[in-house]
Amino acid sequence: MKIKQGDKVKFLNDVGGGTVTEIIDSYTAKVLTDTGFEIPYLIEELMPDYSSEQYNAPVQNSVIDSMKTEKEEEPVYTNSVETNIFAAFVPDNISRLDYSD
Repeated sequence: MKIKQGDKVKFLNDVGGGTVTEIIDSYTAKVLTDTGFEIPYLIEELMPDYSSEQYNAPVQNSVIDSMKTEKEEEPVYTNSVETNIFAAFVPDNISRLDYSD
């Protein structure tokens, strides 16, 4: 999806997101972050924030009804208990190990 001015975005290689305020060139855009700073980012490191209101379109009732009619599998419960045991061995003195073959 092409990023344009006004889009809400999240950062791929950083925590957070913001709003695109300006497209500098075909590779770079200025983003107004949630902290209030305007920072240039590579467009390839931005992704649309689909959780924002901008992308939340109303869902048709027919889709919701078809989801309700599908039968969900009931979980199967048993009275058994599963136990996992793991073991690890660590040498006391690594310098005593001989790797010559």
